Amino acid sequence: MSISSEISYKYEPLPAESIRLLYLQPGSESDHIACDLVATRVEDGMPVFEALSYTWGDLTVTRAISCGGCSLAVHSNAWHALSELRQAQGVRVLWIDALCINQGDLEERNMQVQMMREIYGRASRAVVWLGRQMDNTDQVFALISKLSTMTTVDNLDHQTVAYTHDDLKVGDLPDASDPVWRGLDQLLWSSWFSRVWIIQEITLAREALVFSGSASCGWHQLELAARFVEDHSLTMLVDVDPSQVIRLARLKALASRAETSILEILQQSRSSKSTDPRDKIFGLLGLTPSFTLIVPDYNMATHDLHTAFALKMMEVHQSLDILNYTEIWADYTLPAESLDKTPSWAPNWSLSGLTRPLPATAELNAGNRVIFHTSPDSSLLHVWGVDLGTVDGAGDTFLEWIPRPGNSVRGARPINWVTDAYQMKRWRQWQRMSGGTATHYPTGEDTREAYIRTIVANVLPDGAHDGCALQSYYDAWLRFWRVGGRERGRYLDAYIRQSDPDELQRAISFMESHQAAAYGRRFLITKNGYFGLGPFKSRRGDVVVALCGGKTAYVLRRQGRRHFARRTRTEYWKVIGECYLHGVDRDVILTRTNHKEYILT
Repeated sequence: MSISSEISYKYEPLPAESIRLLYLQPGSESDHIACDLVATRVEDGMPVFEALSYTWGDLTVTRAISCGGCSLAVHSNAWHALSELRQAQGVRVLWIDALCINQGDLEERNMQVQMMREIYGRASRAVVWLGRQMDNTDQVFALISKLSTMTTVDNLDHQTVAYTHDDLKVGDLPDASDPVWRGLDQLLWSSWFSRVWIIQEITLAREALVFSGSASCGWHQLELAARFVEDHSLTMLVDVDPSQVIRLARLKALASRAETSILEILQQSRSSKSTDPRDKIFGLLGLTPSFTLIVPDYNMATHDLHTAFALKMMEVHQSLDILNYTEIWADYTLPAESLDKTPSWAPNWSLSGLTRPLPATAELNAGNRVIFHTSPDSSLLHVWGVDLGTVDGAGDTFLEWIPRPGNSVRGARPINWVTDAYQMKRWRQWQRMSGGTATHYPTGEDTREAYIRTIVANVLPDGAHDGCALQSYYDAWLRFWRVGGRERGRYLDAYIRQSDPDELQRAISFMESHQAAAYGRRFLITKNGYFGLGPFKSRRGDVVVALCGGKTAYVLRRQGRRHFARRTRTEYWKVIGECYLHGVDRDVILTRTNHKEYILT
């Protein structure tokens, strides 16, 4: 079928509760791509169709296809997908967002985004398009098939790491120098894995088939292969990083649980990307069928969406839990803070923050019910709470410090010495700030124990059920870091082999608890002597408060005062982030009568 060069395709308005399905006509590689778009009511008995999951790619490059005999411009990546997916015989019925939704009609986009759960749930399967075929794509997919069936490899110690390239021969796998491993890594780092939309697409689909060119495998196969590479530490031997697939698999499992909150999904997907920053929220709403108070609206400014979403979460859950997701740091690719119009009390979900909310601890709020209201323009949030103390000192930030695999020789994993030295300096600084061997803490407990509990946010490692056990875990961790500098760190794996297993397990358990609590945070000490873990932007003079309806302490910063006719002066505050403050008694806070209003900007 030839394409009319004179007539461009025009979308007809969609009836209510309907979608368009793309009927892809059969053809050979040299044929023009031809299709028809047919409005179809979403209901039982509708035609069987597949939903395409792909990346739009470069939006400036388009190619023409024939749609209903008219010319329709499509993005290059969609063109290649259609060219590869069409059948030699028989029509293939697809749903493709870029073509089945009139992207120039904002109202239609709003309505269709609301139907994403229905669309992917009714599709026979999702077709994942990772891009055009590479030179060795067939060999890569054969390797995926083999890895997915390998539940174990004899003589390969998967409790630690694989040490030599000879271990690959045990599993009859390609040599580490084989280009197929590089091809696998390129596939696993396709830009598709970074998209925010794929989380709900892969979660809602009944099944998924993954394509690169004409080669394909099931999503479950790809996941099993990635898990095998991770579980057996093949990254020590070959240049393959399965973390993108593992991350998506974990997000899929998280989103599939009925009890998972939209906030948890948003937080875990923060590193995902979207062309439109509003899609960081809109692209996940299909995973939460019970959460219908936010309606996709592409007429809304991004900062207004962040504000409206935060307020809805407060109203729906009658809590200030949303404040625990406001802390963002270390994203250097974004506009300056001054350009962001999102209030400090509303998370900016378009930022790829690294700091996770604090681990679950005892509830800490200043009242049994949430009390808040906003200014007429919703930019100011009025809350009530109790002042817990002023920050007198803030230590260096805890950065990632567990060594990461690099381009290693025969599986050896060298320590990152810059990171290692920084963490030693940071750890000693925190110890000095805590008072060293001082014995008096405001609660009456031993200062050393209070310090140790603070740096794990009082979430004890498995097996450390009391203070004595906890200190033994901490001491094991100290010994790990004190063993001979480069003598310890030349190769981490060699050190692990030479350590007492029980001692090593205690050290690792403490490391994990410490990292979960302190990563991206600073050690704080208040003027009234309390220890805490606060946001990386904390500084001396900030105030730690408990708020009515909050679940942790929070660090606030004065933003100045304004004078009004009826109110001589009003203080304004910026939310810096959540805070763990050790030893603060919730029951004591609830008996206080000195609650004050905090106006958050």
